[in-house]
Amino acid sequence: MTARITRVGIIGLGRIAESAHIPALLAIEGVQITAVCDIDHKALTTLAGRYGISERYVDAAEMAAASTCDCVFVLTRPHDAHASISRMMLRHGKDVLCEKPMATNLDDARQLVDLAKETSRILMIGFNRRFMPLVRQAKSLFTGRRLEVCKISHTASSRRTNTLLDNPHAIDLMRYFIDSPPRAVHAGKPGGNTVNPSVTALIEFESGAAGVLILNNDAGGVSEQVELHGGGLSVFLNITDHVLRYSDRTWGDERSAPAQWSEYRGAKQARFEELHGFSDLDRHFVDCVRSRRPPAAGAA
Repeated sequence: MTARITRVGIIGLGRIAESAHIPALLAIEGVQITAVCDIDHKALTTLAGRYGISERYVDAAEMAAASTCDCVFVLTRPHDAHASISRMMLRHGKDVLCEKPMATNLDDARQLVDLAKETSRILMIGFNRRFMPLVRQAKSLFTGRRLEVCKISHTASSRRTNTLLDNPHAIDLMRYFIDSPPRAVHAGKPGGNTVNPSVTALIEFESGAAGVLILNNDAGGVSEQVELHGGGLSVFLNITDHVLRYSDRTWGDERSAPAQWSEYRGAKQARFEELHGFSDLDRHFVDCVRSRRPPAAGAA
C-alpha cells in the first residue's frame, strides 16, 4: 500500500537542514519537500535547485499564506524567530516541527502551546537526542526495572554555543529517561558568566526518581554524558562519542557477583541523520501528521 503524499515545507536552509532533516525526509515514503524558505538567496537557489523544489520564498509570511504544504519544519537562526514563525504557520493550518528552543521566553512558549490546541494542529519540538539509537537502547535496558537516579552533564564552550542552543537537549533527555512529572526543582547558577550562564539542578520526580543536571557553558569543549542507576543496573552513555557501557548486577547466594561491563558503539558507517536520531524524529513527526496522534516531545 502506497503512503499518501505528505507535502513538507522547510524554513531555514542552514547546516541542520542540509545535513540532517532533508536527507531524513527524502528517505520517508510518500514525503515530498514542496517548498523552501530562506532570506539567503544563494542558499535558497542552490538547495532548491539541487532537489528540484519549485516553491521558493524569502518571506515566511508569504510562504504561510501561499504554500500548499501540509507541515513545516522551522529551522531558522536566530532562535528568537522560532516562536513568531511557528505561530504564523499554525494560524495558516500547518503542522509544525520547530527546532529548539521553541521560544526564548515562557510567555511565547505557552502561547504557542495554546494556539496549537486552538487550531487542532500538531506542534512538535526537534529533540533528536531521544530518537538516537544508543539513547533508546539505554532506556530499553531499564524495561521492568525502577530507574532511581539520572545524572546528565553537558559542557560546551561559550564561544560555540549559548544557553538555549544545546542545554534543552539535556533537559528533554532527563524527561525521556525518567518519564514522570517533576515534583520539585532545586537549581542554581554557579560562576560569573552572565551571558551564557551555567546551571546545576537537583530535580525530584513524582516516581521517586532523582535527576541531577549539570550544564556548563564555559568549558574547554563539548561533552554530553548520561548516568542511569537503579534496579541493579548502571548505564553510562557518552553521547558525544556514541558509546554506551552498562553493568548489570547478578546476585549469588551471599554477595553480589563482580560487575560485568558491556559496551556498544554507534556504527561508524551510519549516516549522520540516523546516528543522531533525525531519521526517526522526522519519521515520527510525519506519522503523527498523517495519523493526527500527539507526538513524543510534543508541545501540543
